[in-house]
This record gives sequence, C-alpha cells and structure tokens, in this order.
Amino acid sequence: MHWSASSWTASRPGPAPGTPGRRPGRTAALLTAGTAAAQPTRAAQPAGVPWSHVGPEWVLAQYTTAAPEGGKTGPVTLFLISPAGARYQLARWPDFRSAPELLAWSPDGKRALFQTFSGQGGVGQLTLATGHMTTFVMPGAASPIGYTTPKGLNIVAGRPSGSGTILARYNLSGRLVQSLGYSTDGAVLYAPSGAEFVTGASHGLKLVSNHGSLIRQLPVPRTSTDTCNPVRWWKGGTVLASCSPPGRPAAARSSWSRCRTPTATTRC
Repeated sequence: MHWSASSWTASRPGPAPGTPGRRPGRTAALLTAGTAAAQPTRAAQPAGVPWSHVGPEWVLAQYTTAAPEGGKTGPVTLFLISPAGARYQLARWPDFRSAPELLAWSPDGKRALFQTFSGQGGVGQLTLATGHMTTFVMPGAASPIGYTTPKGLNIVAGRPSGSGTILARYNLSGRLVQSLGYSTDGAVLYAPSGAEFVTGASHGLKLVSNHGSLIRQLPVPRTSTDTCNPVRWWKGGTVLASCSPPGRPAAARSSWSRCRTPTATTRC
C-alpha cells in the first residue's frame, strides 16, 4: 500500500521541493509514481465535501494498493482528508501504471497539479470540486514542479540542463511567462509572499526573485558541492535545508541546516 500526500498549510501549500519528473518530495507534496496520463474514472462532483471549511491542516492524498516492485498493479484513489480524519474520495484511476503523479495543491485549494507520462508527457490539472482533469504539454517538454504563491496563478516547471535544471514560470495554460534561471537541484521553495524563492546552488542555496534575478547567495558550510535542497520555511526568514556532509553524494544526505534569508544573516 502506498500513500502520497499534499497538505494545505496556512503558510505555503504551493511548490514542493524536488527535481522535475518522478521524485521524492517534502513539505507540501510527498510524491507518488505514475507512467501515463488518464482521466479519473470517477469525475462526478464529490459528495459531502464541506468546501467552505477546507483549509489549513487538510490533506490531499493519493492511495494505491499496487506493489510496483513486485509487478503488481492496482487502482489509485485521490482523497481529501480533514484534520479530524474524515476522508472524501475525489477521483480514482483504475491502474497505477496509467495514473498521473500528484505534485502540489494550489494555494486557493481548488486545483491539484499532476505530472502525466503518456505521449510526450506533460501537466495535468484537476479541478477538485468537479473531478475534471485538463492536460497540456509545456514548451521544451518542461516538467511541472508546483504552483507559485500566494495565489497559485502560475506553474513552476524545469527542464534538464547539464547536471542541473533551468527553472521557469508558466501560466495555467502552459505558456512561458518568465525564466527563473539555473538550479543545481530543481527544487523551488517559494516565500509565502511569492516575491522570492529559495533553490539549490553550488555551495548551498540561493535566494532568487520571482522575476529570476539573484537576490543573495546563501552558503552552507561543511557540505558537499551541489547537495543542498530547501525543505521548508522554518519561521521568520529561516529556511530548513537538507545537505550532504563533505565527501558524500547527494543520495546520502544526512545533515540539516537552517539558513537565514537577507532579513537576517546570510550564512547557514
């Protein structure tokens, strides 16, 4: 049995750190795998969801009984779960292998972002109240990462470039809006205001404006090159990051650092 979830927090339900494509996630979206796009088999208006109460502490989750490592498939179900544990089924795909991958929940709580893998691959957006999925392919076959904050009016996506990722903002129909520059890890952690975000850099992290200009490097001492990922905003101007100690690859991350943005110190 496999669960993946995207929680709506009061501060930031937008982009989840990670690299484009299939990947593990943290904070706003814990990701699941999928191999092809498909409309959910249940797309009718979900019954009984108290939409006016949906907000902080609610969770959007995909669940499957499939065991891909054993060659066993199964259905995938999208649930909305209340803080009290009430569970509402929003959509269902009959086959794990043809289900899209949940990436993020829009800050307004109305849409869910998916990556699809059929054909050229692309983006899926599910309107939660109706169960209707729309799909499209971004220019350059960019892979979606998450929504911008605070209103989720753009989608952040990335495409491979060397050992890193070129980031950009796209509108909700997939049209390029703004290039956001290069990231070593493809992670995007937007500030609650939406004016800036943190992403991976060669020697730690960097703070970048929503227009793609560098605001400040955020070095992380005593870590391996190209191994730091922003995880979540901690409090105030502090960011929690996951990094690898010197001499260890990114896959062996075991250290955590708290970094200050320019509102305080710029070291970690």
